[in-house]
Amino acid sequence: MNTDTGIFSQWKRYPWRMLAALLFIFLSESLKHIFEVLKGELINLIGGATQGNLFHTALLLVLSMAGIPLLFYLYTRLFYTIQALCMRDLRQSVFEGILRHSYPAFLKHNEGHYSNAYINEINALETAYFSSVYGLLQIVAAVSTAMYFLYRIAPQIIPFSIAALIPALLLPKCTGKRVVADEKAAIAANEANIARLNEYLDGIETILNFGQAAHFLKKFGWSTHAYFQKRVRWFAAMSASFRSTEILLSLYNIVCILIVAQFVAKGSLHVGGYIAALGIMNNISSQIPYTTYYLQQLKSARAKLDYIHSIADYAEPVREGGTAIKAVEEIRFDQVSFRYPDAQQPLFEDLSFDIKSKGVTLISGQSGSGKTTLSSLLLRYCPVEAGSIRINDIPLEDISNLNSLISIMRQESVFFDASLKENLSMFRDMPDERILSLMKVLGLDKYASKKALHAPVGSYSDGESKRMMLARALLCDKDITILDEPLANLDAESIQYVENALREAADKIILVISHQELNIPLAQQIHNFFAGGGKAAAC
Repeated sequence: MNTDTGIFSQWKRYPWRMLAALLFIFLSESLKHIFEVLKGELINLIGGATQGNLFHTALLLVLSMAGIPLLFYLYTRLFYTIQALCMRDLRQSVFEGILRHSYPAFLKHNEGHYSNAYINEINALETAYFSSVYGLLQIVAAVSTAMYFLYRIAPQIIPFSIAALIPALLLPKCTGKRVVADEKAAIAANEANIARLNEYLDGIETILNFGQAAHFLKKFGWSTHAYFQKRVRWFAAMSASFRSTEILLSLYNIVCILIVAQFVAKGSLHVGGYIAALGIMNNISSQIPYTTYYLQQLKSARAKLDYIHSIADYAEPVREGGTAIKAVEEIRFDQVSFRYPDAQQPLFEDLSFDIKSKGVTLISGQSGSGKTTLSSLLLRYCPVEAGSIRINDIPLEDISNLNSLISIMRQESVFFDASLKENLSMFRDMPDERILSLMKVLGLDKYASKKALHAPVGSYSDGESKRMMLARALLCDKDITILDEPLANLDAESIQYVENALREAADKIILVISHQELNIPLAQQIHNFFAGGGKAAAC
């Protein structure tokens, strides 16, 4: 998506607020110039150069002085309201974009990629983009109104005033590519730094337990230093453009003073007009250096916007055709081979089996033999190296509704900030009685009441949490349910509750991936079929 179109679509949602903000800033900048004109007029009246009402002019001068901050306050308040609304919409669109990813597409980036976009880049965008727009609107209003007043006072000054804008507009053009490149490099370094932090936070217990804090602190220091170097380089590029413009404008101010002084010496301009013209030109020249800064910031913001919109505007590729399966009758692995990208040996080769019966199918094998990888292949999180996986004799890649056919329970327990019922039903409309009945089968009697069900989630033991995750998976009305090590770290009593629940779930295909045996009737058992070597890992 075009970045500018993306960000301006945010502005277009609030046109009346934006028009009102523009009105207030143009009025505020006009009053600044009117103040300079009235100041010059007052000096002329005092010196007798012109005739008029001294009190009336002084009163207008005071009123303009009071009106400037009031109008500027109204502009600022409206603009920052629009900014807050745009930030709210942008954050929402980033999360919506994340949810539009299929899980395999989501896994192409680490968590730092998404959290960096949502937190750091959007926060930085407030400074880099919105603050620049805020300042540029003020400069545009100041310059355009100044040209009108200068034309009324001394038209000869207009060419010199326009000349002051040239360096401010040319410098960002000359250094823009470097600024954008440096900003992209800084974003990449920041993303890597956040990913490294998340990695170490996940393993903080292991780091401390093995007394390796110093080692990991050193490695993290390399990551933060890399980000520091990229950011310093970006600041240097920005600062060079800003200071260069300041030097040029200092020379411009000297030239303008000499030119206007000549008009006064020739008698074509009163002293009051001289003071007014210099005041208005000072209003322009004091802001023009920031034009360079703001334009550079906008160029820099393009990298942030590209980064954010790569997530916010994400859309899954639309596949033409595809078959929607109404009910799963059969799962077939036909001579499937798979290896991880960095592995020399395949995890398994020529793997073939069929699952045709509803009920529990136990997939067993040693740790690292590829049991969990098998579920990732069935979910299409990983592509097979050779062979095919079919449901109802249709290749997985040709099934248009694969996600609606399969649910999975992972080994980790995940709860959301909501009621227990909402967590178990995953926010679907479901009778309390159905949930309570299953909870009793799973031995969760102390939570099997409507009061507990509708209360916020609390703290549960590992065994209780695992059984709640099993309840969530079994309550999901999909034809295939994958349970990844549902018995791991459970005591004998909890295992019996799990087996009771699985015994009653005979209306769907349940694939239990476990290195432990089940003491229930099985529809099928698949074990020790992994011929390859190598170490299994998550895709």
